[in-house]
Order: sequence, then structure tokens, then C-alpha cells
Amino acid sequence: MAPPTSAQKGAEVRGHCAKANSPSLHRIAQETAKLWRKHHLDYDQTKHVVEQARKALDLRPPVERHRTVERLDASEVERLIEHAYRRAPRYGLMVKTLFYTGARVSEFVQLAPRDLYLTLDPPQLRIVVAKGGSDGYVPLLPALAQELRTHLNGRTGTDADLQRPGGPAQRGGGPEPDDAGERGGADQGRMLRPH
Repeated sequence: MAPPTSAQKGAEVRGHCAKANSPSLHRIAQETAKLWRKHHLDYDQTKHVVEQARKALDLRPPVERHRTVERLDASEVERLIEHAYRRAPRYGLMVKTLFYTGARVSEFVQLAPRDLYLTLDPPQLRIVVAKGGSDGYVPLLPALAQELRTHLNGRTGTDADLQRPGGPAQRGGGPEPDDAGERGGADQGRMLRPH
């Protein structure tokens, strides 16, 4: 069997059928670009032209998009977490934390013990480097908070944790008090992100 063409690879990646990436459509796109260039259309005008053309042809989007990401159901998530725990307890805790908080991997790898507020009600996890460069707090299930407490075994934001590559000190954040009460309500008014 012949290796897939770049159009076929693109179709697989984006979830489109191969027909949507055919060479004839590429030619039509080039002709359309020439026409738009001739009339000096800006972005908003091209959007309007496409909408009007779809309306004139009575084109409607498909009921179900084929590029929709298939997500794991609850039983599949539990099986994945169990498999990770069997491999190593710390892997299980990592996978469980990722799924139960909705944190992205890029956010998760930046976490340090000082980002956990396990004595609050509800317990919370501070995502320091979130999407868009913002930060936020995610509520934790009590069972996950207890498991994280057990895993940390009393560790907090020590100098070793703060100095690790990519850790909070590297991100420009200084040490914070370990006890939520010592912050004097500085974090009040921050939004909780339910993910």
C-alpha cells in the first residue's frame, strides 16, 4: 500500500474527509484568493462573502462534525487511572490529578507543593501558569486532597522545590506562606476555575 499523501495526512489530523483536501479544492481556493485580492476584500468582508455564498447555495454544516474529539467515558478514565496506579503509585496519582482537576499537562508540570491549599474548604490547587498566561484556583475533591497530603508527607514549598528547573522561583514567584491564614485574605476575590 502506498504511503499517505500530505492531503491524506492533513485529513487525518484535522478529522476531515480526504475530499475536503482534494487538489481541485486547492485550485478553487487559489481562484477565490485572486478574486478577493482583485476586489481588495479584508478579513471581515471575506467572511461575509463566504456566508452569503453558503446561503445562496443553501449549504448547512453537517449535523455531527467528524473532527470532534472522542473523549474517554468515566469507566475508561477509571481503568486508565487504575492501570497507572498498577505501574507506579505516583503515576496513578499524577494521572488522577490531571483528570480530576482538568489541568493541562503544561500546567501540571509547573506545580509545586506550595501550589496546594489542602486545608481550605474546599481544598484547592493553584494553577500558576494557566492558558493565556493567567493563574487560577481549581477546587479538589476531598479524597484527592487526602491522597495528595499523604503523598507529600508534610512537604511544603521548600527551597529545593522552589529552585527546581521551571519551578516557582524560575517563574518569578517568590515563596508564599504555607498556611492559608497567613496570607491575610490576599487571595480573596480570585475566581475558582471549575475546568
